[in-house]
Amino acid sequence: ANTRAQSKLSLIRDLFSTGKPALLANRTTQPKEPAKPVSSANVAIKPIEPAKPVDSTKVADATSANVTSANNVIANPAKPADAVKPVAKPIETAKPAEVKPQETKVTEAAKPEKTSSHANQERDISNAINQWAKAWSSKKVDSYLGAYADSFKAPDGLSRKEWENTRRTRIDKPENISVEVTKLNIKMIDDNHAQASFKQNYNSGSLSKRTSKVLSMKRVGDKWLIEQEAAN
Repeated sequence: ANTRAQSKLSLIRDLFSTGKPALLANRTTQPKEPAKPVSSANVAIKPIEPAKPVDSTKVADATSANVTSANNVIANPAKPADAVKPVAKPIETAKPAEVKPQETKVTEAAKPEKTSSHANQERDISNAINQWAKAWSSKKVDSYLGAYADSFKAPDGLSRKEWENTRRTRIDKPENISVEVTKLNIKMIDDNHAQASFKQNYNSGSLSKRTSKVLSMKRVGDKWLIEQEAAN
């Protein structure tokens, strides 16, 4: 059967390749030698080895390892990579130190302590002013006018004589006079000059007047006399 099939296949090939019927007739009339059977002695046929059984222990271990790895991946998902941090911060330039201007404290000059001489002079001035007010209240015109120094500057441009006459006339009136000195403050200018400020309460008849008065005092010999008088 194999020989016939091979012969037919060969004829068909020749027919399509040459197209000559004579060649086809020759090939049909001349049978080819039958193929020689293959000797089993020349071909060594290896017996098929049976499949080795799969080690179920290894399969179970591999499956368990794969499952464990998968569980670890699910339980611990990969963290996203941290953003790249700058390697170093730019160096900040040092700020210049603020220099605060030093406060200059003005030390007040120490006030000179009152010497015993000044204390005595202030006492003498206070006594002189009180005596002046007492002589005025008592209407002792001569004592009152004697409290003023010869260098006294009379107010309103009057001469010393004109001023004395005016004062005599006012003091000699029949009304009673009361002159009171309060809040006396004495400031020494030097050993021979001082300034005394005080409140003067004047009452005479229906007239009652309270004024602030300043007397410029001058020492003449052992007395303190009024050199200038100003009232507000």
